[in-house]
Formats: sequence, C-alpha cells, structure tokens
Amino acid sequence: MSKKLTRSSSVVSIWDAALNVPVQNMQNMEYVLVNFETASEKDYAQRVLSAFAGVTLGDGIGFEEANCLDHHLKPDDPVYMKLRAADERENWLEIYDMFHDQWLINQTEYYSNYSFMDAKGLLFHLPPLLLLNYSLSFEFLFDRLFRAINKQHIHSNTNDPYDKISIDFEKLLTPIQKQLIVEKFEAEVKTGSTWGCMLKDGTEIYYCESCDCNHFLKIPMTENEIIEEMKSTDVFPLWQFFKKRYCDDVIT
Repeated sequence: MSKKLTRSSSVVSIWDAALNVPVQNMQNMEYVLVNFETASEKDYAQRVLSAFAGVTLGDGIGFEEANCLDHHLKPDDPVYMKLRAADERENWLEIYDMFHDQWLINQTEYYSNYSFMDAKGLLFHLPPLLLLNYSLSFEFLFDRLFRAINKQHIHSNTNDPYDKISIDFEKLLTPIQKQLIVEKFEAEVKTGSTWGCMLKDGTEIYYCESCDCNHFLKIPMTENEIIEEMKSTDVFPLWQFFKKRYCDDVIT
C-alpha cells in the first residue's frame, strides 16, 4: 500500500500528490485483468470494461477540477485552469491506473471530490470504483444517490443541488451498468471488506484470516454469518435498496 497522502492547505494536483508515479499505458485489457485472481473476478472485470467502453468525461467535471471546487477556487483562477486542463477526459483506464497504483481511492482526503462532480464526471469515474476494492468513495457516491431518491437528508436542506446531479447520473446508467453496481455491493455484503468495515457501535471488523482482530468476530466466517454481521453496517441497506430498484430482488 502506498504512503498515506495528506491534503496540504494549498491545492495541488492529485497526479503530483500521488508521489509523481507516471501513469502507465492502459490500452491493453490484460493489464487490468492481471489484478484479479479468480475466474469470477476476471469475468466481472471484463464486463465492467465492456459496459463502460467508450464512456468519456467530455465537458464534465473531472477529479482535478472537483478538487479545485472543493477548495473554493474560481474557474478563472490560474491554478483552477491548470488543473482542469490536467484532467483525463478520454480514457477512464488512466484514472483506474492512478487509483490502483497509489491506493488513492481509499484515502479519505479525496472522496469528497465526488460531491463536486457533475453527472458526466460521476459516470466517468464509476468504472475505476467498480474495478477496485470496495471503498469510501463508492459508498459515498451511492449513499448520496440513495438520499436524493428518498429525500432523506442528513441536514434539513431540501434543495440540495446534489439531488439533481445524482438523479441525472442515474439516468445515464445502462441496465448492465446498474447490474454491475448491485454486484459490487453484493460482493461486499457476502464476503466482507478486505480493509474492514465499521459497525454502528464503532467496532471495526475484519474477515481476512490473516488479521489479528479475531477477538471481535469468529474467523473464518461462513457467507451467511458474514451477511448477518453486514446487516449491522451501512452497506447492507444500500445493497438492498439498489438491488430492489435495479433488480427487484431483496434478501430479508
């Protein structure tokens, strides 16, 4: 795992913040598939690659520009213009490469960037989230969509501009892409997170046999036992909601 990145008080490019590791050529699909071990994982990755082939950012808000907006920069600011120009707009595999190499996707310093993207930006950055380990960014994105659909805001503001962005983002999704989203949640619920999951009582739990925290839970656990434990987390209701919305099937 890469060194943990820390936001500085000034805005810096995420490409620079990621230790200046050059982005590798991601044109060859085998480069992606080599990161998956089992046949089912490789099959899922191939379906993600196929389902999102041709998806571009276009004139949408990318990761760099979202970072600028998060820091309250104006579009005419030279730093804003420079970083916006650095955003990848054609090949989302370049985003995957950066996230995979630097483990940036699990860094809490940057997941708030998704609050500042538009629908096109969210769609462009979704496939890297699907191909990587379950992350705060993925959960954050669909928690916001869940809240937009159900009007269940943390705050009393009922005119949250993110509502429309979330709904517009969902409108861009194809049936196959929706199915892949549900499968991502399902894999997390049935296997447990590879980096741990926070229960509502504040207990951090892990399901890997190699960890040293088995005083919290019995390890190894069966799939049914894991599902029962995951019902206490925020992941389970999101999975159930989107499974019903996209596939019309839920587990009680």
